[in-house]
Amino acid sequence: MTRPGSGTSVRAPTWARRVALAGAFSAALAGALAGACSESSPAPQGASTVAAARGSQAVTHGGGPAFEAARQRAVQLQDSGADQGEVLAALQAAFALDPDHYGINHRLARLDSDLRLHDQALEHFLRAHRARPDDHEVLMAVVTLQVRLGQLDEALANLPPLEADRAYAGDARYQRASILDARGERAAALALVADTKDLPPREAYRCESLHGRYLLEEGDVAGSREHFRKALAGRADYKEALKGLADSCRRLGQDTEAARWDHVLALFLALTDNAFIRSPAEREHRRATLEELVVAYPDWVEGFAQLADLQLDLGDRAAACRTIERFLAGPGANSPPDAVGKLRARYCESGGK
Repeated sequence: MTRPGSGTSVRAPTWARRVALAGAFSAALAGALAGACSESSPAPQGASTVAAARGSQAVTHGGGPAFEAARQRAVQLQDSGADQGEVLAALQAAFALDPDHYGINHRLARLDSDLRLHDQALEHFLRAHRARPDDHEVLMAVVTLQVRLGQLDEALANLPPLEADRAYAGDARYQRASILDARGERAAALALVADTKDLPPREAYRCESLHGRYLLEEGDVAGSREHFRKALAGRADYKEALKGLADSCRRLGQDTEAARWDHVLALFLALTDNAFIRSPAEREHRRATLEELVVAYPDWVEGFAQLADLQLDLGDRAAACRTIERFLAGPGANSPPDAVGKLRARYCESGGK
């Protein structure tokens, strides 16, 4: 049985807001052209650093000048890429002054999610949700964590407004199917994810991947592989689908293809599951991983934008330009001329950032 919520990360806020451009200019390059490819989630650090920052703090309510000063300091530290122990301490100081502030709770929730501190993350997302009940990005994060933590009744109660919101309908359907499966209702779960005609690929990818996993478990290996491919067409970096594709290829005796997907998955795991790789001290490690990924898996076009931005941050404009030219010679070959010009101005011309 598939574990409920397995492989489901708390959805990063920028993913829902990115809009695909024509052809090869997908969500990632839209962000790159706007100069908005910075990480949506704060850089995680080791648990020991976090534990040191989580001291007991007296809670006093209300905003005012003291809270605003604490909030501004926390935001400045986080947005400048400061040590995450220091960031967490600053966010906690602001939280102590106003425990109901949406922005502080949202930042704490994202940081806790990155650090796999799911109970703490859920607490802060719930506070953020109470502050802004109509924020469906936050509500989706609440449901995701409730399913992960086994709070299935609570998650079900929160699903209806998400299911009615086209932007979150795919994720909500995935979560409902996961809950049904966890309760032993596999047939009902399969029926939910088998019909995705009403969902665009970028919203159906979780359902397609879960459908593939169910088919793989039932022995329909060829059928499962097609659904994993459909999932990756919707979101190329979805790790559950990458793992499923590797497993299905292996079961079909396609060992070379399986090894390729195993390698791609290992690179993504290095980017997302290493608690230190986004820290300033690990930028060269992150760069090397991204450089390997865009060669091994050029279909993940967001990788080109992430790599080029990182290369610019490291002061290597020539490398950033080479990355963009590689994109334009490969998956971006059919990009509109004005978009090509903007990319080259940003990444290849001095002073373009």
